[in-house]
Amino acid sequence: MLPEFLLVGAPKAGSTTIHDVLDQHDGIYLPVSKELHFFDDDSAYAKGREWYELHFSETRPGQIAGEVTPAYMSYQTTPQRVHETLGSDVKLIFTLREPVARAYSEFLHNRRRGFFEGNFEDAIRWEFESPDLPPWDRRKFSFISRGYYAHQISRFLKVFPRENMFFVILEEDLREKSRQTFLALQDFLGVDPQELDVRRRSNRAYEPRSMLAQRILHGENKLQRWARAIVKSGRLRQQIRRRLLGFNTARRRPPELSQELISRIQQRFFTAEIVELEKILRRDLSVWRETREARDRG
Repeated sequence: MLPEFLLVGAPKAGSTTIHDVLDQHDGIYLPVSKELHFFDDDSAYAKGREWYELHFSETRPGQIAGEVTPAYMSYQTTPQRVHETLGSDVKLIFTLREPVARAYSEFLHNRRRGFFEGNFEDAIRWEFESPDLPPWDRRKFSFISRGYYAHQISRFLKVFPRENMFFVILEEDLREKSRQTFLALQDFLGVDPQELDVRRRSNRAYEPRSMLAQRILHGENKLQRWARAIVKSGRLRQQIRRRLLGFNTARRRPPELSQELISRIQQRFFTAEIVELEKILRRDLSVWRETREARDRG
């Protein structure tokens, strides 16, 4: 069994919310691990198709399988790898968010995990001044480049038909008309419509109580390897990890970006990009120009 649909990105644009809502549907199977990184991690891709299929072995008759890995969208070879593995009929979901807000949310996410200790402007500067980062580290510091949606979607359009793509604008489709969006998404996926709890909002902003504990829980270390050896069930390990992360969470609002900084970053990096994206989507994105603020701040 292979997935019939993928949510390919972008990161920090509502992918976890969509995952958690679709996971309620009786006709949809999603793997225990939300992000498999098969198509964007060379070491995972080298394990081959059979390894990938194992993650969908629990799909029941009558269900369709899907996968949510929002990093896929920005990885250059993903479209061709997906086509070679899943064929041209696979359905693709794109989640998009005003790119400055998305970049800031990802910066906060990585800072919470202990990957970066500077401020947002430092992170942007570091992104462009560190061209020789290894591929996996590059993913952690692609705040601006991951917001070049038009370029990324164009790569997929060279390989897949447009009718196999579903686009979600976070600010309008998830925040303002989520019920209609999920009904349309169920229709796009070809599953029977069900009433789903669309009020879920995942990955809300928080600050860790201890950065040391955060690095241990998120990093590759002896404790992580020991946990994998002792607790064989991946689902149980995730439940334990989430509980520990919850204990280390302080619900403090992160600092807001100034309007001056938001406007400056958008004008410098994204003005032309948004115009090009409007042409591709055939959709007005004035909600991004009018807002120009990181409303969710993570």
